[in-house]
Amino acid sequence: MTARTRGCVICALILLAPAGSQAAGSDACALLSAAEIGAIVGAPMDPGVPITPTMTQYCSFNETGKGPGAGRNAQISIIDEHKFTVGKTPIGSLVKTPESGIGDDAYWTKPPGMVYNLSVKKGNSYFRVQSRTNKDALAKGNTPALDEQDKAADRKLAQAIIKKL
Repeated sequence: MTARTRGCVICALILLAPAGSQAAGSDACALLSAAEIGAIVGAPMDPGVPITPTMTQYCSFNETGKGPGAGRNAQISIIDEHKFTVGKTPIGSLVKTPESGIGDDAYWTKPPGMVYNLSVKKGNSYFRVQSRTNKDALAKGNTPALDEQDKAADRKLAQAIIKKL
């Protein structure tokens, strides 16, 4: 991941970060353990790290021994109802599609050149998950088959979080 891409991702996450607390709490790193994430993503993971010490609503898990973006990874974001609802609004080339069978409501977003994000509502809790399950995706790029592999992991991450709410 280039420094520019990483900067764009961080800016997007800051813009998407919630202002207040939600039913899911405010510590995204506490929703699932590194072992739970690793079992779903397919690699040992380092403990989750919030985007900053004060922005605990966003948590990133990275493959053990790999830097951020260099291996398999997962991100969990706690969002609020407003961000969930606004996230469903069509915007330019941003792909948004509904997902059934997860929580009370769920949908996918896919910014151009990025991986899919799954946003979920369950009761009064709202969260977003994103994973990269292919260790070579950055070097070789994603394919539709790899996107489906990542989406399958995202569904499992979401179901694991829902069980804990």
